[in-house]
Amino acid sequence: MTMGKNVLRLLFLILPFMVISISCQKDNLDEVANQDILEARMWFEITYSPNLIIDSKNSARKKAISVPNWDHAKAFFHKESKTIEVPLISDGEFGFASKESFLAFQATGEKRYLESRTYLIIESEKGNKRGFLMTIIPEKSFKLKKNFEAFRSTYRKWENDFNGSVLYHELDGPFTNGWRITEGRSTNRILNDGENGIPTIVSKGCWAAYLVSWTYTCEQSDKGISVGSDVIAQSADCKYYEEWEYLYTVCDDDGGGGGGSGEGEYDPGPQIIDAIYDPNSTLSPREKRRLEAAVNEFIEHNPIYALIWQRLLTNNVRLVFHINPSIQSNAEISGNILTFRDIDEITRVNVGEELIHRAQKLTYGEAMVSIKRNFEFEAKLVQDLATLNNEPWRSMITNGFADPIDNGNYIMWLTSLWRGEILMDASTLNYHCNRWFYPNPANNYSDPNFVPLFFIDIFSGNNGGGSSDDGTIMY
Repeated sequence: MTMGKNVLRLLFLILPFMVISISCQKDNLDEVANQDILEARMWFEITYSPNLIIDSKNSARKKAISVPNWDHAKAFFHKESKTIEVPLISDGEFGFASKESFLAFQATGEKRYLESRTYLIIESEKGNKRGFLMTIIPEKSFKLKKNFEAFRSTYRKWENDFNGSVLYHELDGPFTNGWRITEGRSTNRILNDGENGIPTIVSKGCWAAYLVSWTYTCEQSDKGISVGSDVIAQSADCKYYEEWEYLYTVCDDDGGGGGGSGEGEYDPGPQIIDAIYDPNSTLSPREKRRLEAAVNEFIEHNPIYALIWQRLLTNNVRLVFHINPSIQSNAEISGNILTFRDIDEITRVNVGEELIHRAQKLTYGEAMVSIKRNFEFEAKLVQDLATLNNEPWRSMITNGFADPIDNGNYIMWLTSLWRGEILMDASTLNYHCNRWFYPNPANNYSDPNFVPLFFIDIFSGNNGGGSSDDGTIMY
């Protein structure tokens, strides 16, 4: 009996300390989570625009503009990363619904059939952060099963019995990828079909899937504000848009794990720029996406440009990309460092010229020096030939001729080269280069003995040119 009383007395003594200990642990976890949320918010606001746009297929008639609701942000911890999930405050409402849910809404008028939830996700892994949008779309049957309390899943942690889809978008709107989730398992990959209409050819194991995107937008940001499905205010300025189309293709996937596993993840896929993008680069995600678009445009613009790009890949060239507002030119390359003055200078023309200069370096090595303007002239000549068929055409060189006669002679020579009426020879190139003015550096000069080996190599490889019996260089 005494022993029992002692045990009870001991438990009463220990229990308050256990409660205090658990409470302290929770407080510590909350403190860590709050610090993670603060860091995520600072990173987001420095890196991105405060407004988020989601566009189901990069072609929506009306895009919903949202901002993160940081007061309701939550932190989640994973095996190798942690995520901050932030609900959105929108001008009106927007969402996605399956075909069955949309038909149920039409039949019953129950708006909760239309509901989906979109969150800003900021994921941290090994000190690196990335941001994206996650949209959870429960199936009609799952909504009914849960009495419309269907949004307990979080990123990479799906309810064991969750059935529906998850879609991922970049923070500036474009769709990246998605997953079909069945009983808490990622079973099917969702891909953008890349077309505006119904896909006519679907590969084996894939089929077209209906999604209905809808938007209830308002003209002013202080009207029609909503958090999830809770409308704070309503306005006559709000308008409803509905888009019915086959937005995605669903394909069987061999993967998939148990409920609560790290499946169904955001995956933007490989980017073409990754082949030469040095990890020491300092571009923001938005700047890198601009670079990706510029490089793609450069490669697709002309077969010669594609050949130059391939040459860089073949030689394992890796470039470090920076933004530096203090540089004098729009863009410049020094060794393997390519710098832009600001994000607006990350264009096909600027990126292309610097990639051409890096490819020239592969040909000339240390002999390529900026004081000889022949190298600059050669790079611009390549671009003039590659774009001569464009409408309207803008020469990279003609504004450097002081004499209109020199300007006219250059265009005649360029056009004849483009038509294949004459052959390339170094002496004519150097003649035009000698009459061409280029300001950088100030004391540059034209080398009369310059041989355009890069030009010969590129155009010979493309058109099968070479040199004539008398030594004339041609392409």
